[in-house]
Amino acid sequence: MSAPASVEDVAEQLRIYAISDNIYALLCAAVAVTQFFWGRGYYCLCRQSNGMKVLMNQEGKRAKYAAARMYDGNIIDHLVTDFCKKVAAVEPRTSLNLVYRPGDNHVELDKRGVGMFCFAEHSTLFLVIIDPHDGAKQPIGITYERTLNLMAGARQDAMINFSVYSVPASSSNNADTAAAFAVDALKQHLSIVRTSLTAHELLTSHHFLATHRIPVRRVSGVPICIAASPSDFRMLSERFVDCRGEGRELTSALLVNYKDERSWHVNRGGVALIGGESGSGKTWEMLTNFYDQTDLTVYIRVNEVLKTCNAERFRKGTDGRNSEFCDLLAQAVVSAIDNVCKPLEERLRMMSTEEDDWRVSHTPFRVRICFDEIGDNPVLIRACCSEDTNGNMRRALGWAGWVEVRMFAAGTGLGTVNNASGRESGYFKRRVILGAPRGISLYWTCRLRLLKLQGTEGNNVDGATRRRCEELEGAVTRLCHCWSGPDDARAKALCTRDKLLWAAFAEDQSTRVSNRTARLPLSANCAAPGRLDLVTEAIFSAVESDGACVQALGNQQLAALMMAQCAIVAQRACDDGASVKTILTHIRSDVLQPVLRKFRRHNGLHDVTATEARLLLVESLRHAIFGGYCNVDGDEAAEYGANALMIHRGVLVDEAMFIDAFDSNKAVYVRVYDSERVAKMKRNSPYPYIACYRKDVGRYSISAAMVLVLSHLMYQ
Repeated sequence: MSAPASVEDVAEQLRIYAISDNIYALLCAAVAVTQFFWGRGYYCLCRQSNGMKVLMNQEGKRAKYAAARMYDGNIIDHLVTDFCKKVAAVEPRTSLNLVYRPGDNHVELDKRGVGMFCFAEHSTLFLVIIDPHDGAKQPIGITYERTLNLMAGARQDAMINFSVYSVPASSSNNADTAAAFAVDALKQHLSIVRTSLTAHELLTSHHFLATHRIPVRRVSGVPICIAASPSDFRMLSERFVDCRGEGRELTSALLVNYKDERSWHVNRGGVALIGGESGSGKTWEMLTNFYDQTDLTVYIRVNEVLKTCNAERFRKGTDGRNSEFCDLLAQAVVSAIDNVCKPLEERLRMMSTEEDDWRVSHTPFRVRICFDEIGDNPVLIRACCSEDTNGNMRRALGWAGWVEVRMFAAGTGLGTVNNASGRESGYFKRRVILGAPRGISLYWTCRLRLLKLQGTEGNNVDGATRRRCEELEGAVTRLCHCWSGPDDARAKALCTRDKLLWAAFAEDQSTRVSNRTARLPLSANCAAPGRLDLVTEAIFSAVESDGACVQALGNQQLAALMMAQCAIVAQRACDDGASVKTILTHIRSDVLQPVLRKFRRHNGLHDVTATEARLLLVESLRHAIFGGYCNVDGDEAAEYGANALMIHRGVLVDEAMFIDAFDSNKAVYVRVYDSERVAKMKRNSPYPYIACYRKDVGRYSISAAMVLVLSHLMYQ
């Protein structure tokens, strides 16, 4: 409800009725007593005449908040709850998916936000219905009052008009008529939305969940619109690591677009396969690479979809398997889009008119479909890489011709030689393995970005201090450029940066002492950068000088966790007033070990014991050193064989690649024995691809970061 009506307000109401002065004085006193005992502060006579005024005071507020302010649970509002139940009861006969919760005075349009709310005043029922709903015939007895501007969706900023109607609640027939009108208005609203807004406009409308728009800051301002089921999006959010520390949401992420052409092939008809060890950034590569060339990104965890179906569906031969794959995943795509914006999927299926064809011919709607966690299912991978999967998926979805589709698949062990077969092997040529350079690139990209975000504290910075700050920033930038160069160049850059860093610390301390002597508050310290920035840089310096920490930076997730942990430790040190040099001597216990513990929670190593970690490390090194190594023990072969280490644990990587059989130079490549049958087919098959690995790389590899992780687990 609104604020309590004052005695003066009620008195003014009574003056209108020309009440005598004596009665007027008595009534004013009665109002004051009523306000004192009620406490809530509204008088019934005033309330009955001010209901619309209270509603108009909610202009610009959120619809759900406005509805709550118009409802206080009194007896008269049972009329409201009964009416809402009556409206929601029509749902089985419509496609509105109305949501009503007992005790509320509003009805929601599934995940689109509030569609209608109502309140009662005396014997009148007021309906507040979302606009537009042209075409809904207004029955006799229902009066249009005015328009109200509110925010309709949950956590949305888009302003939507609501029309306010009044209807006498003297009989059940009036309530039935009003309920039918409300349902018809909501149906007309959805129909108008589906036909009037283009697919591009729906992405920016209040119909699309705001929490699924991920802004990519400091680039183009275009967000990544992600369609996913609630469980998939929750898992995606939990796996996200913000390099600025803990407690940040996905909507405030700092994401990196690597613009890697290898995983963004020109041919939209195929599927790009992205493999690599656990934590190498496969998922985010699917979502962010060339993100500006995509309007909608659909994210699906295939394992979650398979839990709802029978595995026998995929044992119907190649054609049956491929058909089942497209049908099953198409249902998952539709469900994911419906979860964030139901009108959008319906709009994509609408066949365009000639005018629409002309309008969208220059701006097609671009969708990327990302299948995650698919590496442990060879059958689905083959179906994913079959001929014309893109076209089959489009036909299963029933989308219009102006919708462009790109498909990606990611997972540990994805695209290994054992997953390929026959004519499908040609599509495995598009496999991309994310390695250590990607982790280092992420670290330094975020590192320099955060360095530029660090502003000076105060405006009265003298020239010498500002020059020292610029020198420190330049030293960090040069260190970034020398990082992958010769060891001598990196060591020299580290030394230069450290000298400038400790000089900045000395100047900061001198300034603080001067301020303390002059009895100035610490906030008047004009040193730049501030102490928190200096402490953070000192911790980064210790990380970049420690061999074990540097090894961890080769893995993308570990690199992001390292940056986040550095920010946490720096903030804690400043809050506690701890000595920086004391922290730097415990860099492994304060930074590295917490990072390794967090890393294992989100991959196939979460349940590994110390003994199992030792076996995983030993067997992985054997596979990496001896390319043809095979464990002779049957039980251990299943647990620690190459496929298990790649797919289930994500610690080993298969470096084999599919190349044209005619281009397989024996001086450079070694053919994989399992693919010899593919080579024999090269004269009769239009897909003459064969699996090989480079002699200078080897068949299998394990990264230094993964060796560090397994070594850490051995002592836990």
